[in-house]
Amino acid sequence: MEKKLRDAGQVGITTTELSLAVQVEFGLDFATSGEREAFQRQSLKNRLLEWQKRGVLEATYEAISNGRVARWRMKQPVTLAELAERASRT
Repeated sequence: MEKKLRDAGQVGITTTELSLAVQVEFGLDFATSGEREAFQRQSLKNRLLEWQKRGVLEATYEAISNGRVARWRMKQPVTLAELAERASRT
């Protein structure tokens, strides 16, 4: 998942795009759309929000016809001190 986020660069990747990539990478097969949505909403989104809280990720939001969609991207380290702190958190 981290590689997909890094590969997305500053443009970022949506939660749905990331979910599909994770499903393909790990061969996840959901019996129903509800199971897939629960995985996306609970497992995947919780990890994204955790990384956002730790300062590793940032989200930008785009308006769409029925709401908004998040695009996730890795935050770019600003200083060596910030890099060292991030390294100590992982």
